[in-house]
Amino acid sequence: RAMKVYAEQLKQINEVPDYDVELRVRVANCYHELQRFMEAWLLFKQIHKEDPKHKQAQRALYSAFAAALEMKDVERALKDGYQYLDLYPKGEFWDTVTINLATIHLERTEFEKAIQVCERAIKVNPEHLLKDNAIYIIGYSQFMLSRLEEGLATFERVFNEHPKSGFLQYTQYYHALGYLFLQRYTPARQEFASFLNRYKGGPMVEEVSYRIGVAYYGEGNFEKSAEVLKAFLERYPDSINRSEAYAMLADIQGSWGQLDDALANYANALPPAVNMVQVDYAVMQKSRTLELENRYDEIIDLWRSYAEKYKELANFTEAIYWIGSTQKKQDKLEDCFNTFYDGIVKHGNEPANHGIDMILRDLESELKELPDAGTGAQEGEDQRKRAELLRSMKDRLYGEIRKAI
Repeated sequence: RAMKVYAEQLKQINEVPDYDVELRVRVANCYHELQRFMEAWLLFKQIHKEDPKHKQAQRALYSAFAAALEMKDVERALKDGYQYLDLYPKGEFWDTVTINLATIHLERTEFEKAIQVCERAIKVNPEHLLKDNAIYIIGYSQFMLSRLEEGLATFERVFNEHPKSGFLQYTQYYHALGYLFLQRYTPARQEFASFLNRYKGGPMVEEVSYRIGVAYYGEGNFEKSAEVLKAFLERYPDSINRSEAYAMLADIQGSWGQLDDALANYANALPPAVNMVQVDYAVMQKSRTLELENRYDEIIDLWRSYAEKYKELANFTEAIYWIGSTQKKQDKLEDCFNTFYDGIVKHGNEPANHGIDMILRDLESELKELPDAGTGAQEGEDQRKRAELLRSMKDRLYGEIRKAI
């Protein structure tokens, strides 16, 4: 009789629902709410590992993924996210996980992987709730990989398949930018204009206002480009595109022979420059403009100031080349060769210093044209002096080479 009682009691115990997992999930959720994300992650991972087939397992793995995202632990998030995709295709959180994984890859500039995740997301779930986002990410990634024609076609899918998408503004911007980079200037300008008509505000209106001027420039409509660039500079005094806008306006003015205006705007392009590409372009173009007017002292001052201000960021071998070449045009041969000599000795052992290659090329050309030593009587005074300086420089350089080896 006692055995029957025990058996009945055991049966009743076994029939009681197992609340252990549910309780641990609630504890993990509490950790998450308290922003104790590591504890939450550890507990969610443990729950999933112990029984991947439990009804709470899928939610536990997704919650571990979410906790990793909150911790900004990208490696954990990637591992958990891809584990979710492999275990739960078409799972409850499939759409959210795929977009988050793609976003991680975008942030890491892993554009091919972003494309792969989004294509997989749509293939597995054609009714993906965030399909427009996935298609946009594919197009953006193709754009960043310079696969511009593919990007244009993908962006057009957003227009055609998701006309009410929240990504239309970004899609139209990059679609127009794709045209611009493909040098299809007229459709780029037209689409940028359409963008401004549609979106009166937002983060990209400023950028688009500048790009319209670029498109007009590409079309060869310099008058309209200059008009747009001037309006842009007046309206957006703090734009990151200000340096490029000034430089482009200066290019136009230089082509019109308005050299003083061009020089002023190349100078204006320097203070707002956000990288050395913008700085180098403005300095180079200003030098070429000054050269048209034989303003050699100003060229030398410009490059010396450039090298002093930007120091290790500067293209100093280019500066040396310009200074020496300008001194040569002034017939200051000794200054020229001393400038070149100092530059070669100081910077000539670095393969990346292409300006030294230009200097050596010019010097080699001059050395080849020299008459043999001892024929000074037949040389003109200027040629004789040049020959002596070049030979002296050659001997000094060979002396430095011998010391080095």
